[in-house]
Amino acid sequence: MWFQIWGANTNVGKTVISTGIVSQLLKRVTHCLYLKPVQTGYPPDDDAAFVQRHCKQLWKGDSRGFDQRLSCKKLFVFEQPLSAEEAAKRQGKQISDQQVMQAILKEWENSHGSALIIETAGGVLSPLPSGTSQADGYRPLRLPVVLVGDGALGGISTTLTCYESLLLRGYDVPIIATIDQGYPNWEAWKNAILEKDTLIVSLPSLPPKDIPLSNDWYLKPQVQQAFQSIIEHGKEYFTKRVKRWEEMEQKAPKLFWWPFTQHGSSLHPVIVDSAFGDNYQVAQKKSEETNSKSPYFAFRANEDSSSWHLFDAFDGVASWWTQGVGHANVQLNRSMMKAAGRYGHVIFPQVIHQPAYQLSKELLETVGYPWANRAYYSDDGSTAIEIAIKMGLRLYSTRHGSTHQQLEVLSFFGSYHGDTLGAMDCCPKGDYNELQSPWFQPKGVFIEPPRIGMQNGRWILDISNSSELFQNSSMANQAYWDSWDEMADLQRDESEIGIIYQRYVNKILDSSRNIASLIIEPLIQGAGGMRLIDPCFQRVLVQEAKRRGIPVIFDEVFSGIWRLGVLSSTHLLRAYPDIAAYAKLLTGGLLPMAVTLTTEEVFDAFKAEKKKFALLHGHSYTAYPVGCQVALESLAYYRTSCHLKEEKSSIEQNRMTAFWNMDKVRELSCLPSVHMVSCLGTVLAIELRSPQQGYHAMVTQELLDSLLAQGIYARPLGNVIYLMCSPCTQSSACDHLLNKLLETFSRSNKPLLAHQDDVAIP
Repeated sequence: MWFQIWGANTNVGKTVISTGIVSQLLKRVTHCLYLKPVQTGYPPDDDAAFVQRHCKQLWKGDSRGFDQRLSCKKLFVFEQPLSAEEAAKRQGKQISDQQVMQAILKEWENSHGSALIIETAGGVLSPLPSGTSQADGYRPLRLPVVLVGDGALGGISTTLTCYESLLLRGYDVPIIATIDQGYPNWEAWKNAILEKDTLIVSLPSLPPKDIPLSNDWYLKPQVQQAFQSIIEHGKEYFTKRVKRWEEMEQKAPKLFWWPFTQHGSSLHPVIVDSAFGDNYQVAQKKSEETNSKSPYFAFRANEDSSSWHLFDAFDGVASWWTQGVGHANVQLNRSMMKAAGRYGHVIFPQVIHQPAYQLSKELLETVGYPWANRAYYSDDGSTAIEIAIKMGLRLYSTRHGSTHQQLEVLSFFGSYHGDTLGAMDCCPKGDYNELQSPWFQPKGVFIEPPRIGMQNGRWILDISNSSELFQNSSMANQAYWDSWDEMADLQRDESEIGIIYQRYVNKILDSSRNIASLIIEPLIQGAGGMRLIDPCFQRVLVQEAKRRGIPVIFDEVFSGIWRLGVLSSTHLLRAYPDIAAYAKLLTGGLLPMAVTLTTEEVFDAFKAEKKKFALLHGHSYTAYPVGCQVALESLAYYRTSCHLKEEKSSIEQNRMTAFWNMDKVRELSCLPSVHMVSCLGTVLAIELRSPQQGYHAMVTQELLDSLLAQGIYARPLGNVIYLMCSPCTQSSACDHLLNKLLETFSRSNKPLLAHQDDVAIP
């Protein structure tokens, strides 16, 4: 059993209540660990010593060796009786949140499954030494809360405020305890708190401050009964929690219809109990393999349900590529609540609200700089592409006067633009569309683009699927580069390969008079296997399409807004579209929302006297204020908290933020089991080598289980296993992941791939 003790204020009795809880726990467990991570005002104030002293007196008749059964420790101490931040400054100490967390986890791990009580300092939002509020700094643990309410006059408001602050950060608050100070504050709390499973306990008044607290108070029947009820309720909380996991594991497969999933006997569902930062907190039945290999401390539920535990697993798929600022980001949550409280939802056509207005300005000045003039909002990436297609076809018809002929798009094999019908029709027949709708009909000319990847430490040009490009040239076999910048150099457009690309593109464009839009995923095909496309080829393609008056659509639903280490992939490609769609990172990974940016010429193509010629595409929550406000906060967070370069000078100089250590990536690309590595921005994809030509291989479940046991949640694309950090992930976390991959792929004695005649799904 483990709890964290929080206070609605300082001097509300946290340590007194911690002592009573620890004393009661010792009746039920063999060992208890009490931690005071941050202690100020030391040595006069020493909460760990207080707990140790009073518990020892309460257990002085214990024959089981009290000193071996209770450990009371303080981790970071400061002399001044001030806030931890101010006290640390005055002592000249710099202590990060990570240091505090690591110290807690080290003590907990060394305690070998002890019951754990962690007591905070001051109030819920009082700072840690770094200045981060405790509620935010301790959030990775998400320990269940015992909130010590303020029993004084004014304590109703302060306690409820602290309670809501904890709830809005994702904490469970199963217990509120208070010491009576003459006001029945707990009655008001009971009326205000909606969580009926929350136990609210009032303890008798303490002796006057000039009289030292004796054990007589703890031995009062009413006090003993109150602490017993806290322990019983805590036990019930953990029991219910485990039962929920068991019920979900058993019943969810019979209730859910998961997307991109066959619901047969090979299901391997993962229970995510919470998420924070880059990590899922996964609930899993205990296994010897998981316990021994997990790099994080495994949290056991309690003695009665020790077959389950919790551990952190890096969200290697960025929750289907949406994670931008980390899970449960408090700034995004706060902006969401602010907009919800101010607006709820309002209709958008011919309505102006501040979040949509500010977001449109921000997008056009940053993401759409320097080419976009208008923003059209929708709900998700697929819809944003549907809108983009309508825009592109209308613009083409306006430019060329074509209204009745069968119009097509030019796109790539391996492309994916969404699951709605129009988006599917922009792709060739394949696993994502052919069997999905009887109305599906590819409406395009599709070509195989040349790939870029890293093999044996060098970037190479891969034309294994696009040999038509180099039928009469040996240039492809001679194309390799030592760096991305060298490979992406604009001078390649005028090279022999660039000229070959131009001839090929002109041949394709000249062969069809119905191509009315070019739609591409800039630089990388996501669902198509995380395949990097030669930027030189895409630049030539865009240039030739524009020369013919063919509208250019960039599908940046996946690649846009820092996914590739730049605000927009246009800054790397050095080419600009007429229309571009953005979604996944727009709201930092918190809410569904999409936007299609366009030029003024596209907007003008829909101008007319009659409404029927307008763009008639919308949904009930178009530009909803909550989504717009969160998107604004996300864009600001990328800039200020992730330290990403988005100034106009950075765009013009083609600067890209690197996340993965390229020396380690090169090492990875040299492994015998690895065919090719794609690495760009936050994306790292490893294409594993198939054992024989034409072998349709899939990453084995054993490999995925092994990675999960090491704290990495991954979801492959066929024989491609990829990891995706957020634009705010620390480089140390990326290094940790790379080391795990290198270790796994170089030392595994089990097959990494298995033959499977099935679709590679995201």
